[in-house]
Amino acid sequence: RRWIRGVERAAETEGEVGWSVVLEGLDERLPVSRRLWAQVKSLVS
Repeated sequence: RRWIRGVERAAETEGEVGWSVVLEGLDERLPVSRRLWAQVKSLVS
């Protein structure tokens, strides 16, 4: 949790909005699946 700096909207795939997690010290964005989005969202809220 302490490494999470935020979330970003990712490119739409198959007509659905995706999300990515921004972590401290990483240039890459980590994609978040629809199934895990609720858990990730609760961590950054």
